[in-house]
Formats: sequence, structure tokens, C-alpha cells
Amino acid sequence: MSFATSLYAALTDINVPKDQARGVVEALEQKMTTELATKSDIALVGAAIASVQTELRAETATFRAEMKTEFVEVRLELAKGLGELRTEMDDGFAAVRAEMTDGFAAVRAEMTDGLAAVRAEMTDGFAAVRAEMADGLAAVRAEMADGLAAVRAEMGAETGALRGELNSLRGELNEFKTAVVAEFAAVRAEMAALENRMLIKLGALIVTVFGVVPQVVSWLGW
Repeated sequence: MSFATSLYAALTDINVPKDQARGVVEALEQKMTTELATKSDIALVGAAIASVQTELRAETATFRAEMKTEFVEVRLELAKGLGELRTEMDDGFAAVRAEMTDGFAAVRAEMTDGLAAVRAEMTDGFAAVRAEMADGLAAVRAEMADGLAAVRAEMGAETGALRGELNSLRGELNEFKTAVVAEFAAVRAEMAALENRMLIKLGALIVTVFGVVPQVVSWLGW
């Protein structure tokens, strides 16, 4: 069963007219789809409404149980009265009829007064429940709006800090690249200078060798 269906059923259970209940459900769905941001927030609202619905059902069940108990007590009192009336029938049917008439009239009056009081209490109770539900929903909306605003502010601050860190990291990487390029350039220069020195020494060695070989040959008499 969907959230909208549950809410509609709960409102109609407390005697809210179907047109008004449908309007409340549609307005709440529109608010939830246009103003609410996360599934967790919607789940919290659903849980709150489900809790209110559970409390309403519990109160209704308690009321029904109390009504059943009262009716049982009334039946017992009636049975007791009828038993007393039967025992008094031996003294005269006329007195019994008069007492029965008076007793039933009193019972009807008490039942009428009791039902009127019950209706008044139920009306007041449902009005209070509706007011509490309206206040609760308004408070939930306000808390959700404040929470979303705080989350947006925190995300904006964290995003700005992250961008600053990324820019700083890019700068450090650029400096590292520049330093690496400079070091490679220095190494290449040193290798080129070393190569030049080795070539010079090798040339000098070749010249020396070619200059010494004729003298050795002459000394050996070859």
C-alpha cells in the first residue's frame, strides 16, 4: 500500500470527507514532490504519519472496548433489574408494569445522555487530533526546510574548501613538473659535457698512441 493510499485511508477512518481527504493527499503529494529533497526525509514523514495512524487506531480500539464494556454493564444492570422485577411480579403486575415503565424510561434517558456525551467527546477528540496532525506536519516541514538549508550551506562550504585544495594541489604538481624538467635538463647538460670530455681524452689517447708506435718500431728494429 502506498503512502498516499495509507494517508487517505487514515483520514477517511477519522470521518474526514472523501473530497477533503483527497485534497489533503494531493496537496501533500505536490508538496512532497516539489519541496522535499530526499527519500529519507519522505520516509521520516511517512513514519510520523504511520505513528499517528497507529495511535488513532489504538485510541479507536480502546474506545470501542470501553463502549463494549459499558454496554455489557448496562445489560447486566438491565438483567438484574428484570430479575428483581420478576421477583416482584408476585406482589402485583400493576406495580411491576409501573416500575418497568419508569425503569426503561430512565434507561433510555441515560443512554440518550450517554450517547450524546460520547458523540461530543469523539468530536472534540477528533478535532484535537486533526489540530495536532496539522501542527506536527507544519513542524516537520519547518524542520526539513531548516535541515536542507543547513545541508546546502555545509555542502557549499565543503565544495569551496575542496576546490581550494585542488587548486593548491595543481600548483604543487606544476611546481614539481617544472623542477623535474629543470633537473632533466641539467642531467642532459652534464651528460653532454661528460661525453665531450671523454671524446677529447679519447682523441688525445689516440694521438699519443699513434705517436708512440713508430718510435717503438724503430727501437725494435722492425
